[in-house]
Amino acid sequence: MDKKRKIGFNIVDMVIVLIVAAALVFGVHKLRGSSIMAAKTTHHVTFTVLCEEQPKELYDNISAILPSTIMASGALYDGAITAVERSPFLVCAANGEWVEDPLHENLIFTIEGTFEDTDVRMNTLGKQELRIGRSYIVKSEYIEIDKGTILSMEWDQ
Repeated sequence: MDKKRKIGFNIVDMVIVLIVAAALVFGVHKLRGSSIMAAKTTHHVTFTVLCEEQPKELYDNISAILPSTIMASGALYDGAITAVERSPFLVCAANGEWVEDPLHENLIFTIEGTFEDTDVRMNTLGKQELRIGRSYIVKSEYIEIDKGTILSMEWDQ
């Protein structure tokens, strides 16, 4: 009594093979579209932020800790506050003349960073959008000033 074993596929085997093949195709498709397989294009940006009417003591304290990495929501980002400059903050005196405020000054921060390219250029560094004239919170590991306005921007292509 020879028992010959028949090698073949039944309907359950074919369904399993189709499911595994579909999963492989889906996985490869997702990996190609994700950051693992796709090369990302980045843009480097340098911008300045004006923070008006800041206490005079801030300048020396901030200068001592620069450069300082950009931070938001507990995460560090690919950018840094690289420089700070000071300029007088003017107030109107009783006689109508503009005079320098002895307690306050304006700070101008230079910030550099890199952000990823998207279909629509969002210009975001961390979680903040970058546009000239837009308000900006100057925030790093050691600094946070929320009264900023972006004055200028330069993109390196």
